Amino acid sequence: EKPPENPAAPTPPPKRLVDRWLLDPLQRRMESLGIERQDYVEATVIFNAELWSAYAGIFLISSRYQPLRTLGRTQAGQNLRKFLLRQFGEGFVRLERGILTGAERFGNYSIVKPMPRMLGMQPKDFTLTLAETSAIYNVTFPGIMYASVIGMKTYFRARHTMKSNVTD
Repeated sequence: EKPPENPAAPTPPPKRLVDRWLLDPLQRRMESLGIERQDYVEATVIFNAELWSAYAGIFLISSRYQPLRTLGRTQAGQNLRKFLLRQFGEGFVRLERGILTGAERFGNYSIVKPMPRMLGMQPKDFTLTLAETSAIYNVTFPGIMYASVIGMKTYFRARHTMKSNVTD
C-alpha cells in the first residue's frame, strides 16, 4: 500500500540568517516602541542623529574640560589607575594603549587632519580629546542608547496620536 500523501502546503523556504538574527528582532523592537513600518527609515535616521549628537556633545565637553585627564591628575584618579592595573594588569595597559592608538590613527586620516587647526587645537590635544571622547562615549553608551530610544518612542507616539486626532 502507498502511504497517504501529505495534503499540507509545502513548507516555506528557511529564513535568511540576516532576517532571523537582525531584521526580525529589529522589526519586533520597532513595533514595541509604536513605530510603524513606514517610519522605519526615519526612525533609523533620527536614532543615528541622536547618537552622533551625543558623541559631538561629549567631544565638546572633552575638548573644553578634559574630564578624564583632569581626573587622572588627582590623587583619586591615580589611585583608581593603580587599582585597575592591579586588577587587570596587562589587559588594562593594552586597552589604554588601544584607545590612544585608535584615536591617533583616526586623527591621521587626511579628512580629519585639518580639524585640529579648524578647532584651534594642537594635534596632540585633538588626539587625546578623541581618545577621551571615545572612552566616555563607550562607558555612557547604554544610557545614551536608552535616552535615544525613549526619545524616539515619545516622538513617534505623539506624531501618531496627532495623526489619529486629525483623522477623527
